[in-house]
Amino acid sequence: MKNFFPNLKVADILLTKNLDNQMSQINKNLTGNQVIILFYLDDHKKEITKQVDIEKNLNISHSTTRGTVKRLIKSGFVKTSPIPEDKRQVQVVLTQQGQQLLSKNQSKLEKILSDTLAKAAKGLNDKDIDDLQRITSQIIKNLK
Repeated sequence: MKNFFPNLKVADILLTKNLDNQMSQINKNLTGNQVIILFYLDDHKKEITKQVDIEKNLNISHSTTRGTVKRLIKSGFVKTSPIPEDKRQVQVVLTQQGQQLLSKNQSKLEKILSDTLAKAAKGLNDKDIDDLQRITSQIIKNLK
């Protein structure tokens, strides 16, 4: 089998670097992963969201999620609080500052994601993109 791992890894690194560079225009300490977590929390704001929920639903490791959430807390975008039904567990919620960041910059954030995707897909036709989505989905399924 031909080794395609290096190309996947380089693509991941370059996508992350591009997103991080673009996000820093909105807030110098903001990364692509942080924005994805903020969007996730915003999408699930009517639910109790624990760190483990973020890990499972976004396929992020425990240590990465923990570090990212800590940085988001330090930046004032999220907070943790005990779950009323089980005080031993904590939920992660957007703060007012985090909600304002998303609402104030919604169109900018969407444009950054769209532009990064367009840049990554440059030179690919619709069939190529469909194939890429199918192949990467299969890889994810195989590795879960």
